[in-house]
Amino acid sequence: MKYFKIKVKYLILLLIALSFLYASVPFAYSKIAKGYERKGKIEHAAVYYEKSLSLVPDFLKSGEDIYDYANTLSSGAMEHSLYKIFPYGHGGAGNNMVPTDEALNTAISLYKDLIENHSSDPWAKWAHIRLAEIYIYLGDYKEAEKYLMSGKTNADAGLIYVLYNSTGEYDKGINLLEDLIENNKSYFDMNYYDGLANLYIQSGKYDEAIYTYKQALNKTAEINKDSSEEYLIDKKEELKVKIKKAQEMEYNKEMEIKGIDSEMGECRGRVTVDGKGVEGVRVYIKDKEIYKDNYIGSTLDFPFTTTDKDGYYSIDDVLPGEYDIGIGIRPHEILGKAYLDNRDDQRILQSRGILLNDFEFKTSIEILTPDDEIKVSKDKLEISWKEYEGAESYSLVAGLMIEGSYGTSIFADKIKENKAVIDIKKVAPGFMGLASFNDENRPTPGTLLGMYGEGKVIYGVQAYDRNGKLISSSMPVIKTTKLPRHFVLITQKLEGDNLIKAEQYEKARDWFLNYLDKNPEDVHSLYVLSRYYEYCEEDYAKAKEYLNRLYQITKIEEYKSHMEGLSDK
Repeated sequence: MKYFKIKVKYLILLLIALSFLYASVPFAYSKIAKGYERKGKIEHAAVYYEKSLSLVPDFLKSGEDIYDYANTLSSGAMEHSLYKIFPYGHGGAGNNMVPTDEALNTAISLYKDLIENHSSDPWAKWAHIRLAEIYIYLGDYKEAEKYLMSGKTNADAGLIYVLYNSTGEYDKGINLLEDLIENNKSYFDMNYYDGLANLYIQSGKYDEAIYTYKQALNKTAEINKDSSEEYLIDKKEELKVKIKKAQEMEYNKEMEIKGIDSEMGECRGRVTVDGKGVEGVRVYIKDKEIYKDNYIGSTLDFPFTTTDKDGYYSIDDVLPGEYDIGIGIRPHEILGKAYLDNRDDQRILQSRGILLNDFEFKTSIEILTPDDEIKVSKDKLEISWKEYEGAESYSLVAGLMIEGSYGTSIFADKIKENKAVIDIKKVAPGFMGLASFNDENRPTPGTLLGMYGEGKVIYGVQAYDRNGKLISSSMPVIKTTKLPRHFVLITQKLEGDNLIKAEQYEKARDWFLNYLDKNPEDVHSLYVLSRYYEYCEEDYAKAKEYLNRLYQITKIEEYKSHMEGLSDK
């Protein structure tokens, strides 16, 4: 009997241990998921969140884990994720992640489950906002408004502005923002005032817009008494210009009422993919007198309109001036499509004029050979591609990739066949101005190595019609893979390359100097040393010395041009 009691005791202890172990597994999965999320590995995070939640009864599920799992599935579905293109603002930028319909529907179900079955959980309130963001992204403004209103205490100004500017229900947005400003005395958020003033302008209430901007200006002046932040100083100047612009718009409208021609014009255009208009695309108008930087940055405070069912847009009552017209488009609309940047867009609006800007995307050209990401050790590489309908000629684009950033330029043009040859040794010199730096402003290894040390050489093809107009490209704005099409260049492996990769730059310099003494015409060593002295020591005389030796050996003009450019430093 005693033996039996001992066995029961151990059995109970074993069951307790197993229960503890079972309970700890979901926690461990959740912790792994959060680790992957911090590293930006969203797909891996989603897998572990799903494992974690599948092992827990519904009433014990963590609201935070449900919310985070839904976020990993829907991270590409929000206003910030729209792919933005400004022809004069450094091209495109945005989230390349395209959530599948299945992932998005699962995320929506998870958010709704959090709201309905875990309403007391602190994370439930944020599920309302995420659903509003997703439905705005999908263009379902009725559902977006439903969740925005149910979670309005946590809504930000950008979300409110985007929703009601998209629907044209300006008064609803105005009332909501006025209420939020009135009840939010704890801190100052410029976006509330910007959104409210923009909605006033859209509805023709210029006096109210001017008053709102002046309120914001007074707020920044109060804050600036205790702070000398450059951001606030810039915002004050920006607000003064916005007030002046609103006053000019009001004056022009008054002239129209009196029967006098207004100075204002309009912006028009169309967004197409393979010739078909795209509905619901954001079209932003960036006033260069207000937003002087070319950097795209956030577009939430830019005035915008949306394209109609045929892809057309029109922005009325625009003051004469310089503008960068840009778009924000859902990534899945242009997956695998090339943007045709023909540089014939207009940016100066004359008095009573019309500014025309079209945004055209086409199916990208198919590269036939070589395979992507191959390793190449020869000096030349032949590229071939599928002939593109309507193409009269092609150009070959090549460039270098350095720590994720890259630059390209036309390597050869007016090609009549559907094939061309890259002379690899001529690629690197054309990108000597391409450099990247780490957080300590120290040049990265790729900056010094260029195409050496297994550098990545990217390439593409562009097609032109008989009038010289760009009609397609092999380089889509959004790919299913993370990197542009490229090959890895295999060159001689030197010990100095390994030292640079380990960021032991001074030791690498000494090694290359010693190696160059024995091999005075080694272009590999000359290239690396020219980069080292330019970017590590800023000894431009030394950099020019090695560039001159490179030019004398190779006779490649780009080395000479870069050397001349350093003469100004």
